[in-house]
Amino acid sequence: MNVLIFLLINMSPSIKWSYLAPDGGWVCVSPAIADIDPVSPGSEIIFATGGCPIPPSHVYCLSSNGNLLWSFNTEDDIYSSPIIANLGIPGDPAIIITDLNAKIYCLNNDGTFRWSFSGIGSSVCSSTIVANIDTIGPPEIIISSDSFIYCLNNDGTEKWKVSLPNIHPGNSPAVANIDKLGTPEILFSTVDSLYCLNGDGTIGWTSYHDSTFIQPCCGISPSIGDVDMDGDPEVVFGDWCFEANGTLKWHYGLFSIAGFPAHSTSAIADVDGDDTTEVVTYYQSMFPPSFLGSLYVFRDNGTPVPTVVWTAEAIDESGTTGATPIICDMDGDGDKDVLWQGTHYLRIYDGATGTVLYENTELTTQTCNEHGIAVADVSGDEKIEMVAIYKNKGIALVEDTSWVNCDKNRFSGHLYHITGINPNLSVPNKEPYSWELHNTWLTQICEDPHGIRESEKSEIQTTQLEISPNPFIHSTTIKYQLSTESKVSLEIYDIGGRKVEELVKEIKSPGEHTTHWKTDNISNGIYFCVLKSDKKQLVKKFVVMK
Repeated sequence: MNVLIFLLINMSPSIKWSYLAPDGGWVCVSPAIADIDPVSPGSEIIFATGGCPIPPSHVYCLSSNGNLLWSFNTEDDIYSSPIIANLGIPGDPAIIITDLNAKIYCLNNDGTFRWSFSGIGSSVCSSTIVANIDTIGPPEIIISSDSFIYCLNNDGTEKWKVSLPNIHPGNSPAVANIDKLGTPEILFSTVDSLYCLNGDGTIGWTSYHDSTFIQPCCGISPSIGDVDMDGDPEVVFGDWCFEANGTLKWHYGLFSIAGFPAHSTSAIADVDGDDTTEVVTYYQSMFPPSFLGSLYVFRDNGTPVPTVVWTAEAIDESGTTGATPIICDMDGDGDKDVLWQGTHYLRIYDGATGTVLYENTELTTQTCNEHGIAVADVSGDEKIEMVAIYKNKGIALVEDTSWVNCDKNRFSGHLYHITGINPNLSVPNKEPYSWELHNTWLTQICEDPHGIRESEKSEIQTTQLEISPNPFIHSTTIKYQLSTESKVSLEIYDIGGRKVEELVKEIKSPGEHTTHWKTDNISNGIYFCVLKSDKKQLVKKFVVMK
């Protein structure tokens, strides 16, 4: 039995239900998942159609079991992904989506109309971003068009707009406080540059490159993470990586061919379980009609050219940018799997090797703006599930009894990074630094022990808590650093959140401390070492192999 067949046998997902859009349109956007209906069990799924035979297109809301709860007509096709968030009123979630005719719609959780905003440009494919740009009061809505970046108030009125050259309507902006000062920055791309705006719309910096930098394509957006593990964020665009001040850090060299775009939006996470951060991007590498492409996994190595961890075939015949990869440790083996969907199939790739774990040829997409698969606990059973585009024109829920436990019931927005929207769908006034909490982008994290909330892991730097060797068989050494005298507890939890052992519980002096741990009575698997002091809580994952 070869390795691929063995892996396919051990991961056997099935389609629990599917729903084909009755308007006959293509589904070209990432679905959003959140619990917005208190009556319906589990979370709801929001998706939309474009390329319909006869306008209008529709926004659809499905229950966790695939029943249609409501739909809403739009004036034109929809190629932008929906986002779900509270816009300032607790317990009052809103759905925001933009149609191709440059009109933004804000809907109530029951599908009724709340407000709209028109005239932002033409042929808009970019997705909206909800964030608290000024860090006070209700959040704002950010959208890019073919000629402007708009910032709207939570009631749909204009806060400010910025006119900049060569903006393409498919490039969604990203928001993060990358300089760790004042208000967040807004990052977006043009055909030849990466821009950073301050929170008031003024230009912070522009990183200029030639036309091979960013091709005129739809759906590509910046991603943000601590790529070199130095505690500060970098901005990633395909196979380009920039420092937080716009300085080029590295570029691999995946250029477009004959004008065809090359990249997808990149996902960021430690995909292979080696405690370093990787960047995952899709690259379309050949001429039509074959459109043979590849997934690339890059790792920063301190040089102008990153290391390639692995590549794997991924085919997309849309003629423009292929779908965005999504990352999640579906099977709980310690490395994070890479989920990708194109015009021929949906595939799940092993994060450590790139081996295909699962393939389904019914889960296919049609056109340019496939923003990626959604993963969350949809049904409310605390198990991870996958929501994917079904036969180009619908949505399917995919499940597997072997997939991991997960307490996250939301996946909202094209640039999902966990900390952008709180579990209750409120938007934080000052978003925690995602690169310090979990250092992921477009990644669903399901492996935190129960009772250890992301909001409590402030100012985490994993270099302060070290486990070596990792993985290990019988024993390991745990080192941690204290800046001041503190009451300390050092505990071990299993993947189900159960405390396995308490190694330390006492007052410790400043400096480095070492604890040796033997695992004679511990079975193999994934565990978490949790260090609690007076001011911090640090979490480190490790693997016992026997």
